[in-house]
Amino acid sequence: MLVVCSSALEAENFYDDLNFFSAKSAPRRHFASGCIFSFLGVLPFENLSPHPDNIAGRLEGLYKLVEESAPILIATPAALMQKVIAKEALKQSYLYLVAGQDLRRDSLLEHLVQWGFKMCRWSRSAATSACAAGIVDVFSPGYGRPLRLEFDGDRLESIREFNPATQRTAQLQEEMLLLPMKDFSLKQSGVENALRRLDQRAWSWKWIDERRTVCSSRCARAFPFPGIEFLAPYFAGTLVPVFSLPAPKRRSIWLDGADRVEARPNVLAD
Repeated sequence: MLVVCSSALEAENFYDDLNFFSAKSAPRRHFASGCIFSFLGVLPFENLSPHPDNIAGRLEGLYKLVEESAPILIATPAALMQKVIAKEALKQSYLYLVAGQDLRRDSLLEHLVQWGFKMCRWSRSAATSACAAGIVDVFSPGYGRPLRLEFDGDRLESIREFNPATQRTAQLQEEMLLLPMKDFSLKQSGVENALRRLDQRAWSWKWIDERRTVCSSRCARAFPFPGIEFLAPYFAGTLVPVFSLPAPKRRSIWLDGADRVEARPNVLAD
């Protein structure tokens, strides 16, 4: 179900109410019953990236629409106006990990960097990751705490949530879902063609030579930079409306305050 609220404040209130009343039926779930599908909060070509929490909320919501049988996505008209990556592209971006499986640590680290995680000394906030010896810490969308993955050679030995302040284990996990923090990867196939199209398009945007060169060189080296999220149409293929992701039989929309929601697009247009 897609719940459309007229403002971000009303969406947050609806989300809090939903989680309050569903807590007794699913007290152990990491992923909340509902998910706020946020407006990115930054306009294209401002040389700024959206807040990590906004990106995480959107990608968690897209995952729910594609994989869950009865998702509840809470959004605003502004958030729904921004198109998203197609279902096929989304499914290539997340990993399902199980304690005890064979997994090379270097392969996991490459995946994290490839899909938008920032490598730091400590993993304390969303979209960050850290590594030391046979340990990889990652703060993935959908979790309230970072997770510590312990490796024994090429085997994922254990997964556990931990408190970043004390470094103590909060809860052992048998499995985890690793969602991306970016809509596309700069190391996927077809990047060369995307770079050529981007370079041609840069002339129509009247980018100065320095900006165009920096953008192209960083993309070619798979090095992210502020505002790269808005280049998704060039690297992730055709973008689609959010409504196209769920299967037709699962598409239902509820307007929370229909008069206010219907008036909102007119306000945004003005």
